[in-house]
Amino acid sequence: MDEPETPTFYRRWARSSGFVAGMIWRTLGAAILAVVVITLIGCSTDKDKGVAGSFDRRACRVGFGSPVTERLFVHSIRVRGVALYRDHQRCYGDARVLSALSDNTGSVYCEVLKSNIFGRRIERWVWRDHPTAVHLRVLNVDCDVYPGSPRSADAFELAFRLFPGVSAQPTALPNSSQAIHD
Repeated sequence: MDEPETPTFYRRWARSSGFVAGMIWRTLGAAILAVVVITLIGCSTDKDKGVAGSFDRRACRVGFGSPVTERLFVHSIRVRGVALYRDHQRCYGDARVLSALSDNTGSVYCEVLKSNIFGRRIERWVWRDHPTAVHLRVLNVDCDVYPGSPRSADAFELAFRLFPGVSAQPTALPNSSQAIHD
């Protein structure tokens, strides 16, 4: 069987521009795909702080806290009814801070540091001129608990007591004349 003859003009055009046309379509397709991928990446990093667990999940710095890791701290407080999430928006220039954590209501803010700088005894206080937040810190964990938290600062103190190496002594005040007991 003979195939129908293709017009000469079409054959010449296909031979001369087929490669070029293919390159144009491939380039155009790759450009469209790149635009779509970049758009999707840009949309996926826009976090809505109103949704539980939707915070930016990057740690402030790479490393593990010692003696309390971020994982141990988050688990210890979660069993007491408070869910904390990484909040990269709260990371700042202090090289000692590994992770900034907060709850989804904006009433609890915590940091896990690289090493023990606060000591074995739990410190718990409010500032004389700003008594709304209760501040707690021990070993390498520092927290601020504001009113409206689903759990009180007592839950944090109980979680702190379970960390390895924490003293059984009553809470203390930091070395500041502006700190008072809550």
